[in-house]
Amino acid sequence: MNKKNLYVNNGRQGAQRDRNLIYNLQNIQYPDAITADGKYIRAINLDKGKVKRDSMKFYFFGCEGDDNEEMKFVERPHSNGVTKYFRHKRGYIVDGKEKDRYLHNRSEYIIKQRFDESAESGVFPVQYYIIEKCPIYDECRLKTKFRCNGSPKASLKSLNLRELYDTCTPERGSDRYIADLLLTNSKDKSIRPLFLEIFVTHKCSENKINSGHQIIEIKINEEKDAENDIIENVGDIVDEYVFMQPENTKTIPPIQFFGFERNKEYKEHVKFACFTLIKDHEELIGNCTQVSCADINRISDENEVLHWLSL
Repeated sequence: MNKKNLYVNNGRQGAQRDRNLIYNLQNIQYPDAITADGKYIRAINLDKGKVKRDSMKFYFFGCEGDDNEEMKFVERPHSNGVTKYFRHKRGYIVDGKEKDRYLHNRSEYIIKQRFDESAESGVFPVQYYIIEKCPIYDECRLKTKFRCNGSPKASLKSLNLRELYDTCTPERGSDRYIADLLLTNSKDKSIRPLFLEIFVTHKCSENKINSGHQIIEIKINEEKDAENDIIENVGDIVDEYVFMQPENTKTIPPIQFFGFERNKEYKEHVKFACFTLIKDHEELIGNCTQVSCADINRISDENEVLHWLSL
């Protein structure tokens, strides 16, 4: 129904009510905004009397310079004090997803800011799960004879992204996919890029996940989630090997890693004193050496007779 028919059907009073409804939809309050030069600013820190309107403009996150996305700073006194916030100007058309778009764009900005600011310290850590497993565990002849530590188990691996990447660019493409934040190494093109994906309402597509790119998908439920440490807490390995405290599964939004190398060879093999008898024609030759369980599993000579004692 167009606005003209709205007036006719509802009368002047009804039309006024509907105009107010449209206005209220446009009057979504945002605590933060971006200035024309791309700086993050909080409404609570502004004083309306000191804001120079001619030289200072505010925009929706990720849209600085776009006249349609220019925001208005509002300072509203009330009995309990003053409420400060930003809102779009009158006439701005919303589609019901503005809060999600704000949360996505703001989180994208905050995580990029965190990465950029880490240039000084040289440290931007992330952690994800890998599986440590002895490469011969499945066919090992000794694993039932002693307590074997080479069975599959998960462990957190730390990775300093600052050692690999020096640029973080919003909405940048690699191959045929667009990343929310694309991390690259400007000096070494052999280092493949990393996708940081912000998940508010839409997860990464299966095509992107299966593309072979390294992807870290970060779920954002509220503003503070953009400040969380980037530690994997969901996925096949977590589900199978890692016990998550019930309170963590409720309070920590999902963070998942895709396309990362997951297998780490377990090399802490058990050491043995090994006495070997080798039959040479009619003569038995003895030898005592130190070997590991991996060495014993590789011995297949039928003329060798083994006896070992765990050290």
